[in-house]
Amino acid sequence: MMYPINRARKLIRQARASYLWKKLLFRANSAGYFKDDLSRIREYIFTSIGFNKPKYELVDQRPNYYLPGIGAQPWYKPEDFNWAVTPLENSYSIIKEELNQLRLENRFINQPDGLSKPDHWSVLMLFMPEVKFEVNCARCPQTTSIVESIPGAISAGNVAFSVLSPGSAIAPHYGPVNTRIRIHLGLQIPSDCAIRVGVNTNNWEEGKCIILDDSFEHEAWNRSEHIRIIFMVDIWHPDLTKAEIFALREVNKLSGRVKLIRRKMGEG
Repeated sequence: MMYPINRARKLIRQARASYLWKKLLFRANSAGYFKDDLSRIREYIFTSIGFNKPKYELVDQRPNYYLPGIGAQPWYKPEDFNWAVTPLENSYSIIKEELNQLRLENRFINQPDGLSKPDHWSVLMLFMPEVKFEVNCARCPQTTSIVESIPGAISAGNVAFSVLSPGSAIAPHYGPVNTRIRIHLGLQIPSDCAIRVGVNTNNWEEGKCIILDDSFEHEAWNRSEHIRIIFMVDIWHPDLTKAEIFALREVNKLSGRVKLIRRKMGEG
C-alpha cells in the first residue's frame, strides 16, 4: 500500500517528468527531430527524475542518470577513437606546458564529492555540460582550442586537469551518467599509480590515452611519493544518435543543471 505522502511525491515527480518531456519535444521538433527518435530519452527523463526505477542490466554499472539500450563496457580501445585520441596525444607537450603554468597560479580546487581525503584530489575544470569556465580556459588557450576541435568534447561531460597527491586514493564509486565515455591523457605519471574500472585495472602512461566508462564502479590510487596528473576529456557514447545527443543537451539546459553547476563552481 502506498502511503499518501509517497503517492504525492510520485505524482509530483510524474508531473515534473511530463513537463520536461513536453518541453523537450517542442525543442526537438523545431530542430527536425521527432518523438519516435527519442523513445530512450523519454525513459531516461522519467528515471532521472525518480518516477521510474533504473532498469540496470549489469551489476557493476549503476549511474544515477541511466539511458537504457546503449552498449556497456568498462574499457575501450584508444585506436577506435583516433579522431579524439590523436589530437590529444599529439598535443601532449603543449597541454603539459600550459598545465605547469596553471599549477604556478594555484587555481586547482579540491574535488567536492568526498571521495578522497581533504587535499588529496584536486581538479581544474575547463568544461562541464553546457558550461565553459571562461577564466580557466583563458589561462590555457591552446589546450582549450584543442579540446574544442574534438567533436562532442565540450558538451558530453567534463574536461579537467586532475591531480592525485602522493599516497592517496579515490574511493570506489559510479559516475553519474552512462551517456559519455571518458578519455584520460597521462601528463605526469609516477610509478605505482593505477585505476580500476569494473574488474580490470589499467595504468596511465605519459603522453598516452586510456578510455573508460566511468558509469561502472571505479577507483584510483597513487601509492608513489610524487603527484599524479591526468587530463580528462569526456565524449559522447558512440551508440547515441544525433537526435539523442541533441535531446540530452537540451535536457541539461531545461532541468536547471547548468545553473546549478555554475553556482557550485563559483561561475555565476
